[in-house]
Amino acid sequence: MQRVPLATRAAAIQGATLAENPYLAQRMRIDCRTMSNHLPITRRGFITGALAARASTHASASPQYRITGCTQHYPTLRQAMKRLQMTYPDLISAANERVVQWKDGSEMPVNLFPTERPVSEKIRDPDLASQVLQVYPQGTCSMPTDPDADPGRIRYAPFFAKMYGEDHAAVARNLVRVPWPSIARAPFVQVTKINGVADRLTQIANKLAALPKALHTYFDNPAGGFNARPIAGTQRPSAHAFGIAVDINTNHSNYWRDELKDEPGEPTNWKPKAVPKNRIPYEIVEIFEH
Repeated sequence: MQRVPLATRAAAIQGATLAENPYLAQRMRIDCRTMSNHLPITRRGFITGALAARASTHASASPQYRITGCTQHYPTLRQAMKRLQMTYPDLISAANERVVQWKDGSEMPVNLFPTERPVSEKIRDPDLASQVLQVYPQGTCSMPTDPDADPGRIRYAPFFAKMYGEDHAAVARNLVRVPWPSIARAPFVQVTKINGVADRLTQIANKLAALPKALHTYFDNPAGGFNARPIAGTQRPSAHAFGIAVDINTNHSNYWRDELKDEPGEPTNWKPKAVPKNRIPYEIVEIFEH
């Protein structure tokens, strides 16, 4: 079985999220911040670096340091909220287990529900506490066997809306085109410039372009970045709706939800029939994680 970082499939452009793993399997996210400067692969090889969802816990690494094992950290809520504040110092003035204080003077509650809940409930009805306590395994971790084991799926939409825009028009005002090593007619992807997402994605694109040509097939036909749509089967906004995600190539993705076809919602206690697999080489995942 190919080994690839579980987190690689989950994270977000915003650093905190996004967001996504083998089930979401191949969709790297870019917000490189909350999510810990790492981008995970998710449903379609997606890139969300700046996602706040990434504020989920992760291990940091310098561009020169290659992780050869599987690293995981399990913070307390206090530690996770402190990390969130440090990740977004220009937007957040203070954060604790109870509330986030934004620089504009507004506040956002952290706990809306009991801490101990089934993951399916946290995904369906998230709060900020559930989002930041997700654990992102970084490095060459074993392939997870449960769709719930996918850091980045729990995303508190009001948090992202606060940073990236409350509606599509607000998000669109900050979108920029990032050149992409693509064979498609439009050699660029559109993401937000907020929180340095576009800048980070530009660095990532340059590093991807320098990889051996044999690896380009995994990212040279992207399905796009910004897309004002909900998460499949739900009414919750996708990371794409905030301009913090990029599907690098849906032709090489294995998305757990494809087995459900057009069935609405996210089934409770559902397990995939097929053996989980990932087709995105770790050399690509590693660029997003760093």
